[in-house]
Amino acid sequence: LNWVKPSSLAFMFRKKDIPTEKFSHSGQDWLYFVEVMNKGGGKYHYIDEGLPYYQYLLYFGATTPAIAALAGFFVGIGKTRYVMIVTIAGNVLNVILDPILIFGVDGWLLPMGAKGAAIATGFSQLVQVSILAGVFLSYEYRKKYATALKWVNISLFLRCLKTGGPNAIGHMLEWGAWAVTIRMMASMSEDHLTV
Repeated sequence: LNWVKPSSLAFMFRKKDIPTEKFSHSGQDWLYFVEVMNKGGGKYHYIDEGLPYYQYLLYFGATTPAIAALAGFFVGIGKTRYVMIVTIAGNVLNVILDPILIFGVDGWLLPMGAKGAAIATGFSQLVQVSILAGVFLSYEYRKKYATALKWVNISLFLRCLKTGGPNAIGHMLEWGAWAVTIRMMASMSEDHLTV
């Protein structure tokens, strides 16, 4: 596991102006690694569009697991067609909103660029959640499937956490590793980012 040591990472993503012999298996490695992660290694012009895009995606971040949970319920009761129709409707709404929010409308709405794309995506996901939750909490479903219960079955909840928790942690670590790797690559140069 020598390749995961900070000195290996620091050496891999070192700046060209730092001599190779400076790296050892000491605290200097961590200092450089932290510098790369915090500041980056140079100009990073993608941040102008990329940062607002991801910030706005995160504002709507709760919609993704909500869609998954609600869709799981409907799939579980055999209503897969309903989930498909709501998903298609949400994506059509996203396609309609994207050019409007990205490029703007003369005299009415200023262009938002990538931030507009994130808002369109988040809004379309919010519509999907609203439709699925509206049906989930409808009188018919409350009566037939008891979807409006005000209590939580703690033992069932803990069993679900025991089953799904490790999987969720694994996904979180995987995405986190990709985020760190991409950040390190982007901090070096545009060429590193496109590889």
